[in-house]
Amino acid sequence: MKSYKKSFEAFALENIPLIKPGDNIINIIIDSLKEMNEKLYENDIVIISSKIISKIENRYVDMRNIEVSDEAIELSQKVDKDPRIIQLILQESKVLAFTSTHMLTRNKHGFVTMNAGIDRHNIENTDSMDFALLFPEDADGSAFSIRRILEEYYNIKIGVIIQDSTSTLSRYGTVGMPIGSSGVKMLDRAYDEDDQKNKDLYGRTIQKSNRPFVNIGDQLSSVGNLLMGESSDSTPIVVIRGFNFFDESQESTNLVNSEIPIDLSVFSEEPND
Repeated sequence: MKSYKKSFEAFALENIPLIKPGDNIINIIIDSLKEMNEKLYENDIVIISSKIISKIENRYVDMRNIEVSDEAIELSQKVDKDPRIIQLILQESKVLAFTSTHMLTRNKHGFVTMNAGIDRHNIENTDSMDFALLFPEDADGSAFSIRRILEEYYNIKIGVIIQDSTSTLSRYGTVGMPIGSSGVKMLDRAYDEDDQKNKDLYGRTIQKSNRPFVNIGDQLSSVGNLLMGESSDSTPIVVIRGFNFFDESQESTNLVNSEIPIDLSVFSEEPND
């Protein structure tokens, strides 16, 4: 296992404009850094909110055009949600479990999250517009493209993570979850291959069977999530500097394991009839 640095820096980019479909994320990042009298340095990690990637990719769905199925209507009577949102959830994911207020899903990309990652927060809606926002189409591909262009512009090597905020089973609050990445080592082996080194402070052998990896990606994404905020903060891009944990071959999150069983006991609540 690589030794982690004992300190690093993280800061949010300022003066990010309201994002519109077709906006150039590269120019937005570069312009913000210039206004802050900053630039990207070797081994920086850029963390970007998935929401602005979805907006740039025009992943909007007009709710007025949703045709609601009987299944969605039936579920809407059990879950406190708009039947149109439930229809989108059914189209974008497999519903694993639900209560009277929550729906646990596995979306098309394999991520287990609430409501298939479909979002209606921080989206401009008026009497003539009624939109929801889907996950990015290919977050790994977007991370790769952004990384390569920024590397060429600054003549450095960096990493890029695209993250979404999500809640976790049986715990209050939200955390950051990477849904796409490029150039960052997202998983690190927790134990050395040499068994002689797998000792704790008191010489006990560390068992390797249960948790053989350290999840770097989730922890970096949560650092980004702290600075991004959850409401009107308008800071959807964060730079982490000094962590230095890179892998040129890492072009995917590699964090989704569909073979891991999901404990649905927290969803034992009977839905409202």
